[in-house]
Amino acid sequence: MARSQLSRSQRRRAQKKRAQKRRAPRIKSWRKKRPRLLCSIIIQIRAICWAIAFIRHYEFKLKLLGQMPLEEHLSIQALINHTPKRYLKADGTFTEDLSVLARVLQVNGTLLDRDCPLTERLDQAPIDDSNLQKFIPTKVRVHSIYPKRNSNFSQRRSDAMNAQLVKHVRGGCVAARIVVYPSYLKLEGKDIYYPTKYELDCLEPGGHVVLLTHYAYDANRRLYYQFQETAGVEVCDEGYAYVYADLVTHFLEIDA
Repeated sequence: MARSQLSRSQRRRAQKKRAQKRRAPRIKSWRKKRPRLLCSIIIQIRAICWAIAFIRHYEFKLKLLGQMPLEEHLSIQALINHTPKRYLKADGTFTEDLSVLARVLQVNGTLLDRDCPLTERLDQAPIDDSNLQKFIPTKVRVHSIYPKRNSNFSQRRSDAMNAQLVKHVRGGCVAARIVVYPSYLKLEGKDIYYPTKYELDCLEPGGHVVLLTHYAYDANRRLYYQFQETAGVEVCDEGYAYVYADLVTHFLEIDA
């Protein structure tokens, strides 16, 4: 019996040690360096994470360059209104490649939130008023970072794209798509998200578009990113979460 108890104790210590390796250490993110440039954590009702992340990336860029007042915010709803409804599911999920959404933003731009506040309605028509201030980026581009199945997208290229993403995150917050599985909903505190082997081998992943706020390396020198969640400040690390780099599939580049 003592041997059995010792075995359980050893297992618990080993599990704790593994968990500690996957905990995010303190990092000086944009959340800490320039908090006034970041929007508050919100709770999305519909699956509109794509609109939130794209607009918050653009807004951060404008404020960082001094091209937008800190007290103003860009309209998430305006991007939803301009997005063709054939690309949206009933719950708001965007079904096309993110490059399509990038073109929607570059062609139509967005408004100020006070002129087009967020309602999360999917049937709202775009506002056509020439008297309203419009923000249109000069370039919006989506980079693919993830080696797809049955493709010649090499791991070396994936590593190179992550290196490029790190440079972008050094310069500001970046919208990115991550793959998630059911275990993502169990993420707590500063745990760094990674799915189980069963999920990787047997389940099809879902997608989640988030705003990256910094990057760092764990105890094993494994790259991970910090990002804003859209499920309120009660989740994870006061509304911020962490994910390993090999779960990031795309990232956004915007020139204001």
